Amino acid sequence: GVFYGNPAPPAIKHGWWASLWLEQDLCRKLTGTAVTWFLFDVLFYGNTLFQPIVVEAAFGPVPESNDAELLGDAQGDVTLLQRTARDSLLLTSMALPGYFVAGAILGEKTCGKTQSVRFVMLQGFALMSILYLTIGVFWKELRHYPIVLVLVYGMTFFFANYGPNTTTFILPSLVYSAECRSTLNGLSAAAGKLGALTGATLFAPAAAKFGDATVMKLCAVIGFVAYVITLFFVRIQPPNASSDGSGDGSTRMIPYANQQHTASTLTLAASNTTKEEDQNQHSEEVEQHPDTEQRRPLASGSLT
Repeated sequence: GVFYGNPAPPAIKHGWWASLWLEQDLCRKLTGTAVTWFLFDVLFYGNTLFQPIVVEAAFGPVPESNDAELLGDAQGDVTLLQRTARDSLLLTSMALPGYFVAGAILGEKTCGKTQSVRFVMLQGFALMSILYLTIGVFWKELRHYPIVLVLVYGMTFFFANYGPNTTTFILPSLVYSAECRSTLNGLSAAAGKLGALTGATLFAPAAAKFGDATVMKLCAVIGFVAYVITLFFVRIQPPNASSDGSGDGSTRMIPYANQQHTASTLTLAASNTTKEEDQNQHSEEVEQHPDTEQRRPLASGSLT
Protein backbone atom coordinates (compact mmCIF):
# COMPACT_ATOMS: atom_id res chain seq x y z
CA GLY A 1 0.00 0.00 0.00
CA VAL A 2 0.99 3.62 -0.39
CA PHE A 3 0.36 6.85 1.44
CA TYR A 4 0.16 10.21 -0.25
CA GLY A 5 2.30 12.73 1.55
CA ASN A 6 2.08 12.68 5.33
CA PRO A 7 0.48 9.37 6.47
CA ALA A 8 -0.82 10.83 9.73
CA PRO A 9 -4.45 11.97 9.22
CA PRO A 10 -5.49 15.32 10.70
CA ALA A 11 -7.76 15.39 13.73
CA ILE A 12 -11.49 15.58 13.08
CA LYS A 13 -12.70 19.03 14.09
CA HIS A 14 -16.30 19.17 12.88
CA GLY A 15 -19.35 16.99 12.55
CA TRP A 16 -20.51 15.37 9.33
CA TRP A 17 -22.87 18.11 8.14
CA ALA A 18 -20.58 20.93 9.24
CA SER A 19 -17.68 19.27 7.42
CA LEU A 20 -19.67 19.20 4.18
CA TRP A 21 -20.73 22.80 4.67
CA LEU A 22 -17.18 23.96 5.35
CA GLU A 23 -15.57 21.92 2.55
CA GLN A 24 -13.92 24.38 0.19
CA ASP A 25 -14.94 24.31 -3.50
CA LEU A 26 -17.33 21.43 -2.87
CA CYS A 27 -19.21 21.79 -6.17
CA ARG A 28 -16.00 21.87 -8.18
CA LYS A 29 -14.61 18.86 -6.36
CA LEU A 30 -17.83 16.86 -6.75
CA THR A 31 -17.87 17.68 -10.45
CA GLY A 32 -14.30 16.48 -10.75
CA THR A 33 -14.85 13.18 -8.93
CA ALA A 34 -18.54 12.25 -9.30
CA VAL A 35 -19.25 13.44 -12.85
CA THR A 36 -16.05 11.97 -14.28
CA TRP A 37 -16.80 8.68 -12.50
CA PHE A 38 -20.32 8.73 -13.95
CA LEU A 39 -19.10 9.40 -17.50
CA PHE A 40 -16.37 6.79 -17.28
CA ASP A 41 -18.73 4.06 -16.10
CA VAL A 42 -21.11 4.93 -18.94
CA LEU A 43 -18.25 4.18 -21.32
CA PHE A 44 -16.76 1.21 -19.50
CA TYR A 45 -19.86 -0.82 -18.66
CA GLY A 46 -21.66 0.18 -21.83
CA ASN A 47 -18.78 -1.11 -23.91
CA THR A 48 -18.46 -4.23 -21.79
CA LEU A 49 -21.94 -5.26 -22.94
CA PHE A 50 -21.19 -3.86 -26.40
CA GLN A 51 -18.25 -6.25 -26.91
CA PRO A 52 -20.23 -9.01 -28.71
CA ILE A 53 -21.54 -6.47 -31.24
CA VAL A 54 -18.05 -5.26 -32.11
CA VAL A 55 -16.65 -8.79 -32.28
CA GLU A 56 -19.55 -9.89 -34.47
CA ALA A 57 -18.91 -6.94 -36.76
CA ALA A 58 -15.26 -7.99 -36.99
CA PHE A 59 -15.56 -11.76 -37.39
CA GLY A 60 -19.15 -12.19 -38.51
CA PRO A 61 -22.11 -13.81 -36.73
CA VAL A 62 -22.14 -17.32 -35.34
CA PRO A 63 -22.83 -19.73 -38.21
CA GLU A 64 -26.36 -21.08 -38.28
CA SER A 65 -27.62 -24.40 -39.63
CA ASN A 66 -31.09 -25.56 -40.50
CA ASP A 67 -30.13 -29.17 -39.88
CA ALA A 68 -31.44 -29.86 -36.40
CA GLU A 69 -29.50 -33.09 -36.22
CA LEU A 70 -26.15 -31.38 -36.84
CA LEU A 71 -26.76 -28.23 -34.82
CA GLY A 72 -29.66 -28.17 -32.41
CA ASP A 73 -30.67 -25.21 -30.25
CA ALA A 74 -28.65 -26.48 -27.29
CA GLN A 75 -25.53 -26.98 -29.40
CA GLY A 76 -25.99 -23.53 -30.91
CA ASP A 77 -26.13 -21.99 -27.45
CA VAL A 78 -22.92 -23.80 -26.49
CA THR A 79 -21.19 -22.54 -29.63
CA LEU A 80 -22.29 -18.98 -28.91
CA LEU A 81 -21.14 -19.26 -25.31
CA GLN A 82 -17.75 -20.61 -26.35
CA ARG A 83 -17.23 -17.82 -28.84
CA THR A 84 -18.33 -15.14 -26.38
CA ALA A 85 -15.94 -16.53 -23.75
CA ARG A 86 -13.09 -16.64 -26.28
CA ASP A 87 -13.67 -13.06 -27.45
CA SER A 88 -14.01 -11.77 -23.89
CA LEU A 89 -10.77 -13.50 -22.93
CA LEU A 90 -9.03 -11.85 -25.88
CA LEU A 91 -10.21 -8.36 -24.93
CA THR A 92 -9.56 -8.92 -21.23
CA SER A 93 -6.01 -10.06 -21.91
CA MET A 94 -5.45 -6.75 -23.69
CA ALA A 95 -7.12 -4.70 -20.96
CA LEU A 96 -5.63 -6.26 -17.82
CA PRO A 97 -2.03 -4.99 -18.29
CA GLY A 98 -3.37 -1.45 -18.00
CA TYR A 99 -3.67 -1.87 -14.22
CA PHE A 100 -0.06 -3.03 -13.90
CA VAL A 101 1.27 -0.19 -16.06
CA ALA A 102 -0.65 2.36 -13.98
CA GLY A 103 0.63 0.85 -10.73
CA ALA A 104 4.19 0.89 -12.03
CA ILE A 105 4.33 4.52 -13.17
CA LEU A 106 2.03 6.34 -10.72
CA GLY A 107 4.18 8.82 -8.84
CA GLU A 108 7.18 8.18 -11.08
CA LYS A 109 8.76 10.68 -13.44
CA THR A 110 8.76 9.63 -17.08
CA CYS A 111 9.68 11.74 -20.11
CA GLY A 112 10.25 14.71 -17.81
CA LYS A 113 6.70 14.61 -16.38
CA THR A 114 5.60 13.20 -13.05
CA GLN A 115 2.83 10.66 -13.57
CA SER A 116 0.38 12.07 -11.04
CA VAL A 117 -3.11 10.67 -10.53
CA ARG A 118 -4.64 13.60 -12.40
CA PHE A 119 -2.18 13.34 -15.29
CA VAL A 120 -2.72 9.59 -15.71
CA MET A 121 -6.49 10.15 -15.67
CA LEU A 122 -6.15 12.79 -18.40
CA GLN A 123 -4.08 10.44 -20.52
CA GLY A 124 -6.66 7.68 -20.16
CA PHE A 125 -9.64 9.81 -21.20
CA ALA A 126 -7.74 11.42 -24.08
CA LEU A 127 -6.55 8.15 -25.59
CA MET A 128 -9.92 6.46 -25.10
CA SER A 129 -11.60 9.35 -26.91
CA ILE A 130 -9.14 9.17 -29.81
CA LEU A 131 -9.56 5.41 -30.18
CA TYR A 132 -13.36 5.58 -30.06
CA LEU A 133 -13.34 8.33 -32.67
CA THR A 134 -11.03 6.28 -34.89
CA ILE A 135 -13.37 3.28 -34.69
CA GLY A 136 -16.44 5.43 -35.36
CA VAL A 137 -15.00 7.26 -38.34
CA PHE A 138 -13.42 4.21 -39.98
CA TRP A 139 -16.05 1.66 -38.92
CA LYS A 140 -16.82 0.37 -42.42
CA GLU A 141 -13.15 0.10 -43.36
CA LEU A 142 -12.15 -1.59 -40.11
CA ARG A 143 -14.79 -4.29 -40.59
CA HIS A 144 -12.67 -5.58 -43.48
CA TYR A 145 -9.69 -5.88 -41.11
CA PRO A 146 -11.10 -7.74 -38.08
CA ILE A 147 -7.77 -8.11 -36.29
CA VAL A 148 -7.15 -4.37 -36.47
CA LEU A 149 -10.70 -3.60 -35.31
CA VAL A 150 -10.43 -5.89 -32.29
CA LEU A 151 -6.93 -4.56 -31.51
CA VAL A 152 -8.03 -0.92 -31.55
CA TYR A 153 -11.18 -1.73 -29.59
CA GLY A 154 -9.17 -3.73 -27.05
CA MET A 155 -6.83 -0.77 -26.56
CA THR A 156 -9.78 1.30 -25.38
CA PHE A 157 -10.10 -1.11 -22.45
CA PHE A 158 -6.34 -1.01 -21.85
CA PHE A 159 -6.34 2.78 -21.49
CA ALA A 160 -9.55 2.62 -19.47
CA ASN A 161 -7.80 0.41 -16.90
CA TYR A 162 -4.58 2.39 -17.14
CA GLY A 163 -6.37 5.69 -16.62
CA PRO A 164 -9.78 6.38 -15.06
CA ASN A 165 -10.55 2.82 -13.97
CA THR A 166 -7.58 3.14 -11.61
CA THR A 167 -7.65 6.83 -10.74
CA THR A 168 -11.37 7.30 -10.07
CA PHE A 169 -11.01 5.11 -6.97
CA ILE A 170 -7.99 7.07 -5.73
CA LEU A 171 -9.06 10.60 -6.61
CA PRO A 172 -11.65 11.29 -3.87
CA SER A 173 -9.16 10.41 -1.13
CA LEU A 174 -6.78 13.04 -2.53
CA VAL A 175 -9.29 15.78 -3.27
CA TYR A 176 -11.48 15.95 -0.17
CA SER A 177 -10.56 16.77 3.39
CA ALA A 178 -10.31 13.92 5.89
CA GLU A 179 -13.44 15.04 7.75
CA CYS A 180 -15.85 14.29 4.87
CA ARG A 181 -13.69 12.13 2.61
CA SER A 182 -15.59 8.88 3.14
CA THR A 183 -19.00 10.43 2.53
CA LEU A 184 -18.01 12.20 -0.67
CA ASN A 185 -16.09 9.15 -1.85
CA GLY A 186 -19.28 7.13 -1.49
CA LEU A 187 -21.25 9.83 -3.29
CA SER A 188 -18.80 9.73 -6.20
CA ALA A 189 -18.96 5.93 -6.31
CA ALA A 190 -22.76 6.07 -6.38
CA ALA A 191 -22.57 8.39 -9.38
CA GLY A 192 -20.35 5.80 -11.03
CA LYS A 193 -22.91 3.04 -10.45
CA LEU A 194 -25.58 5.25 -11.99
CA GLY A 195 -23.31 5.66 -15.00
CA ALA A 196 -22.85 1.91 -15.24
CA LEU A 197 -26.62 1.42 -15.27
CA THR A 198 -27.01 4.12 -17.92
CA GLY A 199 -24.38 2.67 -20.22
CA ALA A 200 -25.55 -0.91 -19.84
CA THR A 201 -29.15 0.10 -20.53
CA LEU A 202 -28.77 2.51 -23.45
CA PHE A 203 -25.86 1.23 -25.56
CA ALA A 204 -27.59 -1.69 -27.30
CA PRO A 205 -30.81 0.25 -28.14
CA ALA A 206 -28.72 3.18 -29.39
CA ALA A 207 -26.70 0.86 -31.63
CA ALA A 208 -29.87 -0.69 -33.02
CA LYS A 209 -31.39 2.72 -33.80
CA PHE A 210 -28.42 4.83 -34.86
CA GLY A 211 -25.80 2.27 -35.85
CA ASP A 212 -22.59 0.98 -34.29
CA ALA A 213 -20.41 3.73 -35.78
CA THR A 214 -22.58 6.43 -34.22
CA VAL A 215 -22.31 4.79 -30.80
CA MET A 216 -18.50 4.79 -31.09
CA LYS A 217 -18.53 8.49 -32.01
CA LEU A 218 -20.79 9.16 -29.03
CA CYS A 219 -18.27 7.35 -26.83
CA ALA A 220 -15.56 9.65 -28.19
CA VAL A 221 -17.65 12.70 -27.24
CA ILE A 222 -18.27 11.36 -23.72
CA GLY A 223 -14.55 10.65 -23.28
CA PHE A 224 -13.68 14.17 -24.44
CA VAL A 225 -16.19 15.74 -22.03
CA ALA A 226 -14.69 13.69 -19.19
CA TYR A 227 -11.22 14.86 -20.22
CA VAL A 228 -12.29 18.53 -20.13
CA ILE A 229 -13.95 18.11 -16.72
CA THR A 230 -10.81 16.45 -15.35
CA LEU A 231 -8.65 19.23 -16.79
CA PHE A 232 -10.62 22.11 -15.28
CA PHE A 233 -12.30 20.68 -12.19
CA VAL A 234 -9.76 18.29 -10.67
CA ARG A 235 -7.21 19.98 -8.42
CA ILE A 236 -5.10 17.99 -5.99
CA GLN A 237 -3.16 19.75 -3.25
CA PRO A 238 -1.05 17.11 -1.48
CA PRO A 239 -0.48 17.48 2.28
CA ASN A 240 2.64 19.43 3.23
CA ALA A 241 3.16 20.41 -0.41
CA SER A 242 3.93 23.95 -1.45
CA SER A 243 0.98 25.70 -3.05
CA ASP A 244 2.23 26.53 -6.54
CA GLY A 245 -1.17 26.56 -8.20
CA SER A 246 -0.48 23.56 -10.39
CA GLY A 247 -2.85 21.26 -8.53
CA ASP A 248 -1.78 18.20 -10.45
CA GLY A 249 -0.98 16.07 -7.44
CA SER A 250 2.63 15.64 -8.52
CA THR A 251 3.98 14.83 -5.07
CA ARG A 252 5.59 11.41 -5.15
CA MET A 253 3.68 8.59 -3.52
CA ILE A 254 5.74 7.32 -0.60
CA PRO A 255 5.65 3.56 -0.02
CA TYR A 256 4.24 2.64 3.38
CA ALA A 257 7.06 0.14 3.96
CA ASN A 258 9.62 2.92 3.52
CA GLN A 259 7.75 5.09 5.99
CA GLN A 260 7.67 2.24 8.50
CA HIS A 261 11.41 1.77 7.99
CA THR A 262 12.00 5.49 8.47
CA ALA A 263 9.91 5.52 11.65
CA SER A 264 11.83 2.52 13.01
CA THR A 265 15.12 4.20 12.18
CA LEU A 266 14.09 7.39 13.98
CA THR A 267 12.94 5.39 17.02
CA LEU A 268 16.24 3.52 17.17
CA ALA A 269 18.20 6.74 16.82
CA ALA A 270 16.22 8.33 19.64
CA SER A 271 16.87 5.27 21.83
CA ASN A 272 20.61 5.43 21.13
CA THR A 273 20.64 9.12 21.91
CA THR A 274 18.96 8.46 25.27
CA LYS A 275 21.52 5.79 26.11
CA GLU A 276 24.39 8.14 25.22
CA GLU A 277 22.91 10.87 27.44
CA ASP A 278 22.62 8.39 30.35
CA GLN A 279 26.24 7.33 29.89
CA ASN A 280 27.43 10.93 29.76
CA GLN A 281 25.48 11.76 32.91
CA HIS A 282 26.95 8.74 34.65
CA SER A 283 30.47 9.78 33.61
CA GLU A 284 29.90 13.26 34.99
CA GLU A 285 28.75 11.79 38.31
CA VAL A 286 31.87 9.63 38.46
CA GLU A 287 34.10 12.64 37.83
CA GLN A 288 32.34 14.66 40.55
CA HIS A 289 32.32 11.80 43.14
CA PRO A 290 35.19 9.44 42.37
CA ASP A 291 35.24 7.99 45.93
CA THR A 292 31.63 6.82 45.62
CA GLU A 293 32.37 5.01 42.36
CA GLN A 294 35.43 3.31 43.88
CA ARG A 295 33.52 2.14 46.96
CA ARG A 296 30.52 0.88 44.99
CA PRO A 297 31.95 -2.63 44.30
CA LEU A 298 32.85 -3.06 47.97
CA ALA A 299 29.34 -2.10 49.05
CA SER A 300 27.75 -4.66 46.74
CA GLY A 301 30.31 -7.43 47.24
CA SER A 302 30.62 -9.96 50.07
CA LEU A 303 32.83 -9.43 53.10
CA THR A 304 35.95 -11.56 53.39
